Amino acid sequence: MSEKQRNEKGFTLVEIAIVSVIASLVLFSVFKALSLYTEEVAQAETNDHIDFSQVAISRFFEANGRYPCPARINAVPGDADYGIEECTPANLNVGNDLNNPIDADADLVATPDDFILVGAIPVLTLEPCLRTDLFQCAFRDFFITEDAMYDGWGNKLTYAVTQDLTDAGTFANEAGVIDITDENRETILENEFSAHFVIISHGSNGRGAFNRLGERVQDNCRFSVDSSVMPPVLTPFPSSPSQYGERENCDHVNGIYVSALANDLDPDRTYYDDTLYYRLVELASLWERTGLSEMINRNPGFVGIGDFDDADPPQAQLHVRGDLQAIDLSADRLCDTGGTNCMRPEFLGGDPVTTADGLDFQNTCDNPDQAIVKISNNTVTCGPVFTGALIAGECAKDDPTTVGINEYEVMVGYSNQTGIVCQRLFP
Repeated sequence: MSEKQRNEKGFTLVEIAIVSVIASLVLFSVFKALSLYTEEVAQAETNDHIDFSQVAISRFFEANGRYPCPARINAVPGDADYGIEECTPANLNVGNDLNNPIDADADLVATPDDFILVGAIPVLTLEPCLRTDLFQCAFRDFFITEDAMYDGWGNKLTYAVTQDLTDAGTFANEAGVIDITDENRETILENEFSAHFVIISHGSNGRGAFNRLGERVQDNCRFSVDSSVMPPVLTPFPSSPSQYGERENCDHVNGIYVSALANDLDPDRTYYDDTLYYRLVELASLWERTGLSEMINRNPGFVGIGDFDDADPPQAQLHVRGDLQAIDLSADRLCDTGGTNCMRPEFLGGDPVTTADGLDFQNTCDNPDQAIVKISNNTVTCGPVFTGALIAGECAKDDPTTVGINEYEVMVGYSNQTGIVCQRLFP
């Protein structure tokens, strides 16, 4: 064999195999990372839409003294009742896939106060401006969009609500009939069957959900009559009779829904990828809820938090001495004492959002040479950033010749007119 022939020799099979293995590992890592990223984006979108929906339902309640009824879940854009609440149970029925109303305790003795209505988020009822004039939505401090009907996987969120609570005439805080359990079938409510409503995303596998075409992702969520397992479906649907959470959030037969730990490691038994939000009101003897965001004290005397004794009792219905701390504090709106001038908390702490229609808020300065100097009437006022020279200065130090007087000062601020601002450390 000549030298030229030896140099033109190609790759060996071993070399080709090694390259193929390395390429496969790289591609697997890329596809796995992309899959995880896609799931994270879908879950974040789902959480946002559930949050928007529950806030819109809360506002509807505050304005109407009741919760909205669900919308027909298999309605599609263009249908006259798409996104519109429907309070007649028969009109919410979807063939054999979803019946209304649901008997909450499944005792086969359905009484009116047992009933639950199940359907979609009625976004066009919650936000009438979506039907009439989108321009009017721009002047609201908060509005829900049609997209909030769907989760991050493109399926409709399921909305199940106690029927009595959709009527202002029968509404009562203690009238909730929905139960929420964990994966071990234990209720997580202080009083079982007391939740007012639930909003459910059926996760990436979509079991129990209806898609944008009004079709159920899985036709039959219940056990077959002649079988102990669910009908065959594409993985990763669970199929074992010991599986609990996915089935309860899908079958709507007894008013029980499951909020469990996410688990995709066992697709046959403990698989759970749903996201669930529920609302309930637990009343204490001293407090009564007058709205979803308002509590009043019914105690005839005064209630104090802090260090009080008989010689120094509280001086108000709620008297706080010292600092009041909370692990989590949230509000839909921040309003003045009259309740008319309000702003969204996101305006102060959220990311600026400006849509093509200008339907949301802008809380930053467009000019990079400017900074916010004031926020008023849901509008930021911007001013030029100081670019002048800093004025040198020095705070007073202790004068050892003056006995008994400590004149130490510390810098507490800076002014572009006067220089540093000092303050006595021990006045």
